[in-house]
Amino acid sequence: GEFFFLNNIKVENPDKLLNISNHTNSNKIYACKSKNTSDRILIPVGGGKDSIVTLETLKNHAQTIPMVINHRAATKKTIEKAGYTPDNTIVVNRTLDQNMIDLNKKGYLNGHTPFSALLAFVSLLASAGTKSKHIALSNESSANESTIPGTSINHQYSKSYNFEKKFREYVADNISNDINYFSFLRPFNELQIGKLFAGYDRYHHIFKSCNAGSKTDNWCCKCPKCLFVYIILSPFLAPEKMIDIFGENLLNKEDLKNYFDELTGISKLKPFECVGTIEEVNAALCITINKYYCSEYKPSLIKHYLKSGKYENYKNHDKILLNQLSKEHFVPDELFELLKLN
Repeated sequence: GEFFFLNNIKVENPDKLLNISNHTNSNKIYACKSKNTSDRILIPVGGGKDSIVTLETLKNHAQTIPMVINHRAATKKTIEKAGYTPDNTIVVNRTLDQNMIDLNKKGYLNGHTPFSALLAFVSLLASAGTKSKHIALSNESSANESTIPGTSINHQYSKSYNFEKKFREYVADNISNDINYFSFLRPFNELQIGKLFAGYDRYHHIFKSCNAGSKTDNWCCKCPKCLFVYIILSPFLAPEKMIDIFGENLLNKEDLKNYFDELTGISKLKPFECVGTIEEVNAALCITINKYYCSEYKPSLIKHYLKSGKYENYKNHDKILLNQLSKEHFVPDELFELLKLN
């Protein structure tokens, strides 16, 4: 859907573009042969705030193994800070086919890789190889919101509850009943995760969620992802602390106004990025304004926001978002208790 939308392609029956079938007699042709799975938990780590919350919550309550695809500075520092060593970390190296790079150079259309779907299948291999029963992702309920309102087009589809449900069914039907793939943070929204992460001070200068700055281990401070993370953490960390983490006050950057409007719903379309819901962004801004910007001084984007009328619409939404848990999840009961303790 995203590929068609961004490239302005009209397709009458997109579901008929690809058909996958197998012609063997066995239903479980890819079945995992190992049945000796333990209760250990495999935790994919990306170096952002979400997987840090999962690691910190689970590491003292179960035997856990972090897994990384393509190690970078943020993931290495995160795993080390969490107390793991290279000996008890699964590292997977992924490369792009040179043919794809060459085709891009020739002008062929480039799509967004559903990285979380790729991660799901890779984690199955790691789970089987380490005999880990559980695979605990760190996707939240916010990933369910469509990028384009009123449609099913969702940049984060492979992080959504719907994908998770279908993937679990696929694994059970075709591979193994002994591997439990689920998202540990699914009951939470981004605002709740931001509040939890704010309490892990030792990670504040380690974590990175910016795709543009991932290779250099920096926040680019120019993209919608940087602005979103800044907004969602702002209610829980003082402005001075936020500037210390990011290097500048992103709420005072006029050149981010278009992204700001997309994140808050002032514009019709959300950014095609892994960001929270419009309600969460607005609730975070309202808390931040009430907490830090009631005086005369206000950053430029806060001034712009107050003129938009959004503040009046969302000023009480934080009470709802910070106290609710989504019922759509597959978190095992014994692990769900850990979430409620938080």
